[in-house]
Amino acid sequence: MTTLQISIRDYLIDYKCQTAFDAYKCQKKGLLVRGKILQDKADDISAALISYEMACNAEH
Repeated sequence: MTTLQISIRDYLIDYKCQTAFDAYKCQKKGLLVRGKILQDKADDISAALISYEMACNAEH
């Protein structure tokens, strides 16, 4: 891959992650997330954060 291709790939990965996190933030505020894939990703982020918080609380 060329440097440009790698940069584009990295940008798209970052964009997808940011879009999913934005969907999670909207969902958390009670706003409607229209896309099923984005809803699923937002749910995954929410579940991961809950799991992380539970693990942190269990350690303390």
